[in-house]
Amino acid sequence: MQLNSTFLILFSYNCFCLKDHNTYNNLIIIILFLYLFFEIAIQCPQPLVPINGRIDGTSGSSSISHRRYAVGALVTFSCTEGHLLVGEASIVCTETGFWSHPPPFCKFHISV
Repeated sequence: MQLNSTFLILFSYNCFCLKDHNTYNNLIIIILFLYLFFEIAIQCPQPLVPINGRIDGTSGSSSISHRRYAVGALVTFSCTEGHLLVGEASIVCTETGFWSHPPPFCKFHISV
């Protein structure tokens, strides 16, 4: 079994920090255990599509997609005309299986 150096670095860091019993660190250890022993790929779930917005140029819809994203995947958000993006325009899937930032939302905006 080949080990990804990213996971080894995370494992070393979190073992060093376990004395504070931080839930986040324990979660990292569990994820690493699953990856190392069961060879489960770390992935992020489909982020929410903003109402009046899009992800990567796809139309925003209320249907729930079960698409998963690999570590390092970049997702870009935009809003339909007349709406302003509030939050990060792009987010990245991290080694923890969570997105780097919460998805943004689209706010109605009147141009004067």
